[in-house]
Amino acid sequence: MSKRASRKKSASGAKLNRAQPAPKPSSSEGAERAHDPSGKPTPVVVNPDMAEELFADEIDNIVPTRGYQMLPTVALGGSAGCIAALQTFFSVMPPDSGMVFVVILHLSPEHESTLPELLQRSTTMNVIQVKETAKIEPNHVYVIPPGKALASLDGQLRLTDLPTDRGRRVTVDLFFRTLADTHGPHSTAIVLSGADGDGAIGIKRIKERGGLTIAQDPEEAEHSGMPRAAIATGMVDWVLEVDQMPARLVDYQKREQLVRIPPEQGPHPIEAARPSADEAEAAFRDVLTFLRTRTGRDFAHYKRATILRRIARRMQVNGVEDVPAYLAFLRTHAG
Repeated sequence: MSKRASRKKSASGAKLNRAQPAPKPSSSEGAERAHDPSGKPTPVVVNPDMAEELFADEIDNIVPTRGYQMLPTVALGGSAGCIAALQTFFSVMPPDSGMVFVVILHLSPEHESTLPELLQRSTTMNVIQVKETAKIEPNHVYVIPPGKALASLDGQLRLTDLPTDRGRRVTVDLFFRTLADTHGPHSTAIVLSGADGDGAIGIKRIKERGGLTIAQDPEEAEHSGMPRAAIATGMVDWVLEVDQMPARLVDYQKREQLVRIPPEQGPHPIEAARPSADEAEAAFRDVLTFLRTRTGRDFAHYKRATILRRIARRMQVNGVEDVPAYLAFLRTHAG
């Protein structure tokens, strides 16, 4: 099924509906352990589109409604040189932010990992190495074990075997992609120090699903390969030093409740504007006109709900609370 094969009627209201989810298939259907002809089990390897396929009927919009029902989850991906960055991050992050944190690193399967113990020294949140399928809880830190990959499925973390992708490391990409499809606008991807380009593909899915993308400032990173690869995609919202990230994340999460947008059920943007005293609706159409002039893209042909969710997300990212203020922001900021 294609990414946009299933689209249902969008939710309505200035605050997005948190509709009750339909019954879901078992997450075990996404990655089955097969057997070779000798009868020996073959490794379970995560399908990066597993979540999208399992919940296709519930992905009603490119920015899925069901994502607003999920716990805000922050995935931190890195490789060489990112331990110090993680310690700094968790030493500054308040322990009661309400967010879930998942640490995805390239860890050698040849050695036991001391990462949970190292991070526990920097935070009063519980730091847990994932050893089996785990239900996520707010104000917890979950750490990938050596020699495994992690997938996010319906509020759970599922362990799988490492994929063999011709030597290219894809552990961070895989988790980012499954997180995007399950948590949508409540997903955040942070790319930290690392020597390769893992994570650059996954942040595109996070961005597509309405999530937040952050890269460590390459000038600060011990190894700048991963942050630079992420930034080069053009999909990174913020490039920050690590000690700046926690405060920005906390503010971003709080701002979701403050953002005010027109109802999702309303005239389609392609329809002629109706005389209205609604300042937000008028500003919404002015935003579309401004973007068409600046970018050459006519967003009026998009679904109204999709456009409004995109605008709401940009308002969060830029610290703006209503559409008229966002229009003023666009007019005074290039790019």
